[in-house]
Amino acid sequence: MTLIEDIRKFIQEEAERFGAKKNSEFNKPYIERNNTSDEALKDNGAYFGFIHPEEEMSGPFHDFSLTIFPSDQNKSWLVCLGIGSSGFKNDYELATFPGLRRLFSKLVDSQGYCKSSFSDIESNLPKSITVNPSLQHIENTIKTYTKVLPVCQIVENPSSDDFKL
Repeated sequence: MTLIEDIRKFIQEEAERFGAKKNSEFNKPYIERNNTSDEALKDNGAYFGFIHPEEEMSGPFHDFSLTIFPSDQNKSWLVCLGIGSSGFKNDYELATFPGLRRLFSKLVDSQGYCKSSFSDIESNLPKSITVNPSLQHIENTIKTYTKVLPVCQIVENPSSDDFKL
């Protein structure tokens, strides 16, 4: 199993531990989107993430997602809370709740960023993220999603035990 597969499995297990029951035909806790093919990795556009279960398996989606931009070349990853390109449908109230931002701001260190408003889909990420030397391999991907990533954290060594807190 690759590191990316290991991390995906770990996140699924943690989601279960926090109450996301295993998928069943009629009660899915989330939809996983996985674009970590060799071609996506080679083009530095790989990602995987988890979205609301009522969304489609591909294409535009609404609301928050957990999105991870990995690398298979021992380079930094970017872990984000993202907002779907279709904007908000169910999560707008959650996005404006100050407690959510406070929660995430405690998880972000000097290698991350947290917007002042999670409902903000107009402001870009700061240059400390968009042109960060440790993220050059995914710079174009970050620029594509810069307005819809309200919080993100650079993970320099995703195979370390620190990543799996």
